[in-house]
Amino acid sequence: MGISQHFQGASGREYEYQLNGPNFQSVSSQRGTFVFAQSANGGPIVLGVGEARNLNSAFKGAAAIAWQEAQRLGANMLMLAIRPNSSEQERQNEVKDLVLKHRPPLNDTHKGGLRSRTNPSATGVRDTLRFCVW
Repeated sequence: MGISQHFQGASGREYEYQLNGPNFQSVSSQRGTFVFAQSANGGPIVLGVGEARNLNSAFKGAAAIAWQEAQRLGANMLMLAIRPNSSEQERQNEVKDLVLKHRPPLNDTHKGGLRSRTNPSATGVRDTLRFCVW
């Protein structure tokens, strides 16, 4: 079992995430949410939060680019939460809750953050990676 980390949202709800390995090949093809974070003594600093209906496809395109940007900001933790039975609305609500609490720079378009990216997958289906901004 991998290393897990809980992130609290503005609502007080806790969300459990698993640390992903050093390469994107191990990323699940399921629905889920993700957190880009920087490890720190007081706990991880959240730099970006997003969701995708296919994490593997997202991390072959737009999420990989976003991860590079997160690394420029100091990210050294890619945390994933597999949510196979989640709806898009549920994942977006989770992202919103975490963004409201942590105010990650990648989710703030006023500070040069990323609002959303779209990546055509190998099957021609468009998978959307969302960095929701509120």
